[in-house]
Parts: sequence; C-alpha cells; structure tokens
Amino acid sequence: MLSRVYQPSEDSFFLLKVVERIRAAKVAEVGIGSGFVIHEYVKANSPDIAVGTDLDIEALKIARDRNGREIIDHVLCLSCDPFREGSFQMVFFNPPYLRDEDAEDLATSGGREGFERTYEMACSSYEALVDHGCMVFLASNLSNLESLLQKLRREGKNAVQLVSLKLFFEELYAFKVTKELVSQKSL
Repeated sequence: MLSRVYQPSEDSFFLLKVVERIRAAKVAEVGIGSGFVIHEYVKANSPDIAVGTDLDIEALKIARDRNGREIIDHVLCLSCDPFREGSFQMVFFNPPYLRDEDAEDLATSGGREGFERTYEMACSSYEALVDHGCMVFLASNLSNLESLLQKLRREGKNAVQLVSLKLFFEELYAFKVTKELVSQKSL
C-alpha cells in the first residue's frame, strides 16, 4: 500500500537547511508529514521541547516511529491552535500551496489562490510564539505570494525573505517572521 504521507523532497531539505541554523529551546513544526525535518532539527540542535503537529493520524504514527516518543511530542491538530501564546521560540512549516478551487486535499491544497492555508498556519503559529520568537515558512511562486505577504503585513506580521531555491518547475522562498513585543497601554 502506498502511503499518502508526504515524504522528504527538495522542499523538505530546503526548509531543514534554513531552520537548522536557528537555535531555539522550544520548537514546533506544523504539518510534520513523515517527521524528517523536525527529527533532523532535533539531532542538530537538541532543543528542550520539540513538538510536531499534523492533521493526519497516519503521518503522526510514521513520524513517531521515526522520531521516538521521548524526543518529540506528536499532536493531532490543525496548526498551533491548541497551544498557548508564548509556547514556542520558533515554529516552522512547509505548507501546501497548490491552487485548488475545491481545496479538498488538505495535504496539497493551499486554497483557491494557493496561499490561504499558509496564511491560516502563519496566524496560528504567530500566536503560539514568545515575544521575539520567530516562525519560518516556505512559499512558492505557484501561489499568489504577493497577496499572502500583503495580508501578513497589514496585520503587523512582516515576512522577511531569507533565501530562495529555484527548481525546474517552481521557485521556493523561505520567509521569517519575528513576533514583535506588544507595547503595553498606559493605565
């Protein structure tokens, strides 16, 4: 039987290359698929807390078998929704970004314009960050990238492009968003 769980590919290696240089004690990967990226991140950086989330129970089982139960916590959920604000110093993800009118396959469909799922994951991940924590995500020229960046900017989530990777069928971009300290209102 062929597994529908996303296996490591060029984009997985690209994301790993970007995040493994960012050291954080509390990390989460949203949509871990087979668990490759978070597993390699943990091997390279030894964070105190590592969490992988996915909507697919089969993916979580495969990731748990790869990663071991005592090293990485595996949570069945959408993005970082169940986590409190300030839970992580870094959250990273490689979201689905293919344009899809039906948006039925959550593993590959990024939504009608290809960025809607990325936006949802970014909003949820941002909320789970500590002040000055960061999220790192991949985006593709196959989606409406400019609309995604504009929407994030309007909400104060300024995405900075770190690096890009040109493949024969698309160009991938790695972005970093740092959570800014919220100024306190005068009483």
